[in-house]
Amino acid sequence: MLQTRKSQWQATATSTNEIMSLLHTAVSLAFPFLKDADPMVMAPVLALVFSFSLVGLFGLIMAAQDFLSTKKTY
Repeated sequence: MLQTRKSQWQATATSTNEIMSLLHTAVSLAFPFLKDADPMVMAPVLALVFSFSLVGLFGLIMAAQDFLSTKKTY
């Protein structure tokens, strides 16, 4: 049981590291001046980029629902 939980934690940590690595690469490509930044500087930047992307996605979904729910005749 303990070994299973340990392996699950390691798998979660690995996938989290992979996601952070992908986000770091994306931000480094989008903002080249942050390429050599310290990871402690990059963490809040990545958090902001991720949160803004979630807010943007939520906004797009809400706009699409609003557009599809209105029955306007032109």
